Amino acid sequence: MTQRQRKTLSTAVLFNWTSFAVYSGGALLLTPFVLAKLGPAGFGMWVLVQSFSGYYGLINLGMGAALSRFVTKDLTEKNFDSLNQTLATVVAFFAGTGLIVLLLSVLLRRPAASILAVPATDAPLFGITMIVAASGVIIDFFAVVSHSIIGACERFELASLLGIARQVTYMSATAVVLHVAPSFLTVALVSTATALVSLLVNAMIARRLVPEAGLAWEKVSKRRLRDLLGFGAGSILLSVANLIRLRLGNFIVARYSGVAAVAGYSIASGLITNFSTIVSSATSMMGVRFTRLVASGNLVELKRSYKVALFVSSTLAFVIGSHMLVFGESFLRHWLRREMPETLEILQVLVVAYMFALAQAPSWGMMLAQSKHHFMARVTAVESVVNVVIGIVVAREYGALGFAISTAATMSITKLTVHPWYGAKIAQLRVWEYLAPMLYPALTGLTCLAFAWLSGLHAVLRDGSIYIFFIAACGSLSASVVILVLLSRGKDYFPPFIASRLTLIILSLRKAVDRNGSNF
Repeated sequence: MTQRQRKTLSTAVLFNWTSFAVYSGGALLLTPFVLAKLGPAGFGMWVLVQSFSGYYGLINLGMGAALSRFVTKDLTEKNFDSLNQTLATVVAFFAGTGLIVLLLSVLLRRPAASILAVPATDAPLFGITMIVAASGVIIDFFAVVSHSIIGACERFELASLLGIARQVTYMSATAVVLHVAPSFLTVALVSTATALVSLLVNAMIARRLVPEAGLAWEKVSKRRLRDLLGFGAGSILLSVANLIRLRLGNFIVARYSGVAAVAGYSIASGLITNFSTIVSSATSMMGVRFTRLVASGNLVELKRSYKVALFVSSTLAFVIGSHMLVFGESFLRHWLRREMPETLEILQVLVVAYMFALAQAPSWGMMLAQSKHHFMARVTAVESVVNVVIGIVVAREYGALGFAISTAATMSITKLTVHPWYGAKIAQLRVWEYLAPMLYPALTGLTCLAFAWLSGLHAVLRDGSIYIFFIAACGSLSASVVILVLLSRGKDYFPPFIASRLTLIILSLRKAVDRNGSNF
């Protein structure tokens, strides 16, 4: 990997984290505001609309993941005729699926309100909001095209800046419209309008990056569509699993505990989504890099990059996850300033399972790069079916917490058995070589939990002020990072761009000490 490529990846991580900071910071500020303006019932209905809209993406049958791989491969090989054939075929496909989504939103608006126990007085507004939200989903279908081009060009910083601009626009407009006309419909209108503006801007930038890209309807190909759908068939199963884990619970809670109870579950699952985003922000660009390395046949660099990515993802997963377990109760109390039944318990149960899942996140990028994701996708599909069956049975008795326990249990079984074996196999690594980058991050997270329990820190945080919370959190995170760096520095999976900077810092400190010693 050249110095320029390393700089591109490290810059991409920083921009991705900046984008996440804007998103999560805005969500932290906006969620209590929206909750106060709409009330628990109104907030719950908006969450249900979003959850319902999330399932519309399944209609695309994994086309987004397939498009990213095909576009990256075509640009790497500079095969612009193939690129334009892919783009034309995908846009035609999205036009058809978009029409299906619009029709479904119209037909299902009343049955959905009835099934989800939406109050009769709110049902008409709920139905209109479903149609508006569906329109935003359709717009985002087409936005995937320009996103794939920007990502394939490895302009990760540009993609992050565009995401930041979109999020800031959405948050600002939402705050204004809720102040003027508080309604979950107005929030949906803002979301859809923001998606449209973002689509136009991204399309113009993608066109400037790759002038050779174009849409010619005569290039629409049934054969290319079959290739894309064949690749996407596996990734759609992964999407189904993620939707079941974090969105299906909203419907089950609404069915058995009422619309207002959805707020508590959605807040916990939203924090899990943010947790997942932090990890993916650091490793998402590796999917493009893996595809390029596979296409160029550089298998040595492919293995090395894979292990580095596993170390980065597991570091974030175990360090942040362990701190969510320690500081979660105090955080929720200071953030929401109200009691949210079961939210903490749901969050803790899901965090444990997601630490093991997110630590192995780069393996999906490796699978997709080599088109070897179908087996693990089928395993995940079986996991999802088992989760649904057990989750519904348990949720009847224990509500949202029961479904969270079912999700965590089924996910953990897969992530601790099949996933490590297959993740190692596709990269031609031994299982212990695959697990080695995760060892010290896992031990660091476990040390954090043990210290918090033995020192009584958890009890101090429960009754402490927000200042104690921030001081303790910053101190604990800093200590965890230092311990992990000392343990891992010099290993073949330690990120080279961090190692080089640490070396410069150490050399500078030594020179300063030597200079001061000689002066003394």
